[in-house]
Amino acid sequence: MDRNTLSACSLLSHAFYNLASPVLFRSLVIDDTSPTHDIHAFLRDLRAHAICGPANLVKNLTLQGAGWNEDEHVELSIIDVHTIFAILAELPSAHSLKLVGILVKRSHDAKTAPKQRRSLKNLELHHLAFDLSRRAGAGYAVMGDKRVLCSFVQMLNMLCTVENMTIYDTETIHINKHNLNWESEPEFTMSTARFLGRLRTSRTRIKHLVSQEGTVSHDVYLELLKSSSSLKDLQTMRISDTYKSIYSFLRGSLARNLTHLHLDIEPDEVHSVPFRMSEMKLDLACCIRLATLRISTIVGEWGRSEEESQRDIKDSASRFAAALEAACIQAPDTVIIIEIEVVDSRRSPLPNDTSVLLDAAIDWMAADAALARRRDLQKVSFKFLFHPSERRCYLDCREAMKVKEVTHKAQIDLIKANLPNTSSRRNLLTVACEPSHDSCPVVL
Repeated sequence: MDRNTLSACSLLSHAFYNLASPVLFRSLVIDDTSPTHDIHAFLRDLRAHAICGPANLVKNLTLQGAGWNEDEHVELSIIDVHTIFAILAELPSAHSLKLVGILVKRSHDAKTAPKQRRSLKNLELHHLAFDLSRRAGAGYAVMGDKRVLCSFVQMLNMLCTVENMTIYDTETIHINKHNLNWESEPEFTMSTARFLGRLRTSRTRIKHLVSQEGTVSHDVYLELLKSSSSLKDLQTMRISDTYKSIYSFLRGSLARNLTHLHLDIEPDEVHSVPFRMSEMKLDLACCIRLATLRISTIVGEWGRSEEESQRDIKDSASRFAAALEAACIQAPDTVIIIEIEVVDSRRSPLPNDTSVLLDAAIDWMAADAALARRRDLQKVSFKFLFHPSERRCYLDCREAMKVKEVTHKAQIDLIKANLPNTSSRRNLLTVACEPSHDSCPVVL
């Protein structure tokens, strides 16, 4: 049956559409909440109805689960690792895989394992949970009865090369105990991840990594990737300053091939832990090929009381000071582009308010001297994004735009005044803000 006939049939029959879709489209999104065509049904159709041979047209595949949380009444989308790769085996041309809202469990049936490992251009893991199963094999047993990251390890063992990997909001939970908390045992968590990484049997290689989440349970994945040498060829990375990941990541062989580093210095809204600049001492000396360093931070208020709000602002100033020091002073001499991005999410900042940037903790003089010594530096950029908090924001659209314009001018004047040696070098220093729009910003 030719493709035009398939297309006509799929328009007439929804049931036939499910069978024809892999042949007709380049991108597929399979929703596990579908009552008639969930992820397992999709795999059965691929195997049983090879109408026109292999589905070579499909390039991008998204497996969308029902989501998960600690509410026991929510039905989880539980998919084992072999099922995911069995679907990929039926889509030989697929180079991008995105997994969203799925609890990934380990498969214990060796008969269902794919015969060949898979290479991907893009692998995105969004809001996933990996099973901490007690049924790990002897090779992955850790300290007897302790749970281990067996499903994540099994997934890595089935991958060959991954050009771009994104990990966002990923958890570790037991499949029969959703609220397992690793935060109470951070040292054991990290040592377990390192142990498992050294037991890895595959040679997975990742070139570009994006990892954003501020929890210890998320860090175990990063530690496992590092200790397994999966990041040995890493070239670019975006990472949040979680637990020990920043300091431990930017040491040793991992940093040697890095050319681009984007570091997010984020507030700890969950645990209300004050930011300590001593924790932000980066060891960037190993990044001998680093060319671009970008550091993002946020200015905001999350406390309910005035006292808590003042603490948050003070905390914001400490984060900006750490960002400035890391970018200007700690960056290796190979860096030619430095970018500092500040997101202002205060509820109702006053026009011309640059008080956060004038905090005593911010050493502008040292930053200016450090930048002046960098003769190969080609660009120093400050970018300010204005996104007032949705909670108790007292500004309407016009007021918000006026505050943004006035504040941005004050920011330009302040930075140029505090970085005189840097600003005197032609075409080196730029200060930008997000472009203005006629329509009202969504956050307002």
